[in-house]
Amino acid sequence: MNDKLQESWPGYNKILLPLGHKADINNLTDLASYIIERKKGMVKFIHVIQEGSYINLPREWREGAQRVTDSHHKMMTYGIHSDREIVTSKTIERGILETAFDMEAEAIILGWGPKPGAKISKMASNIMGNFHGDVIIYKNRVDIEQIKKIMYPVAKHLRKAD
Repeated sequence: MNDKLQESWPGYNKILLPLGHKADINNLTDLASYIIERKKGMVKFIHVIQEGSYINLPREWREGAQRVTDSHHKMMTYGIHSDREIVTSKTIERGILETAFDMEAEAIILGWGPKPGAKISKMASNIMGNFHGDVIIYKNRVDIEQIKKIMYPVAKHLRKAD
């Protein structure tokens, strides 16, 4: 990270990190560790189980719990406070947003699928449109240390003329 930026910006205080099936938990956890305020910040790892998917519930619960526990333990080795939770919701998007609002998250980090041609999903677009903080979408292509380009979208709100 740029030294000047690191000096002037301590990092986020609260980050929500949903870990889905195809999430690269190692790189996502590392990314969160780089942008969290190390002394006071907290990362919350969640896995969202969609209501009605009861046939796969035992496997889904076990795999989700393993992902959030592995990331929680990795964050502990970095000396960063983290929490973990399995969330059940009508939709995955709703579970992410409700958890983010409940914990007063400043940022949500979403993993973007491994396919090179994959586009940002409708779910990610809806999360970006309905969340009050920053939404960071990480595309798993290379090791996080090798990232050379970052896109930083800026939205401008237009006021209607009186």
